[in-house]
Amino acid sequence: MKRILSLLILLTLISYTNVFAWGHKGHSLVAEVAFKYLDAKTKQNVLSYLNGMSIEEASNLDGRDEK
Repeated sequence: MKRILSLLILLTLISYTNVFAWGHKGHSLVAEVAFKYLDAKTKQNVLSYLNGMSIEEASNLDGRDEK
């Protein structure tokens, strides 16, 4: 019975992987906080690589083209 219950819990957790995802807001928030801890020179270097994009926008890139 304990094995069946453990298996049921495991399957339930696996099926709800998106529940534990940070989502757009979470990634933006973490990027903003981390960016504030960078020194001025590092911030400047990061922003130069982003080519005009904000740190919040860059934190949510997934490598796919949006169409």
